[in-house]
Amino acid sequence: MNVSSADITSNTSSESWFGQMIDNLKLDKLKYDTGILNDSQKEFYEAFISDNQTKIHTLTREASSIFFIEKIINAYMEELQNCDSRPKKLAFELSNTKILVWAEIEDNDDVMENHLILTEAKINAKFSQYGFYISTTIVETVDGLEVPEHYNKVSIS
Repeated sequence: MNVSSADITSNTSSESWFGQMIDNLKLDKLKYDTGILNDSQKEFYEAFISDNQTKIHTLTREASSIFFIEKIINAYMEELQNCDSRPKKLAFELSNTKILVWAEIEDNDDVMENHLILTEAKINAKFSQYGFYISTTIVETVDGLEVPEHYNKVSIS
């Protein structure tokens, strides 16, 4: 049997990873047993201990949503920085799988409007494979519309 250095490296990496994982689980068990484990971790472990499949999937879905929504917002804001123009107002409404964007732009600012549309397309191309998408509503100052109350306003610099 031939063993390559890649096999050894892979085995060493997996051994190290599993060793760390086991150590972390032992530490969490000690914290759980002594009552000092934080509430979210305790809830997570108790879902597994009680074999509550619904709770397990709900908690992992919530963690997944937080992870991807943060990545999407950051990518969206970075992409907006690539345009010389800026929206006058920008706000987000977040849910488990979608992000609604409210953008108010100057009247007839075609550059900003096109950039917002392209930004949405780029973000959706990158993240839709994970079940997340973004949808943008673009209004102009002349429309006289306020940001809906359920949106969270973001300052733009």
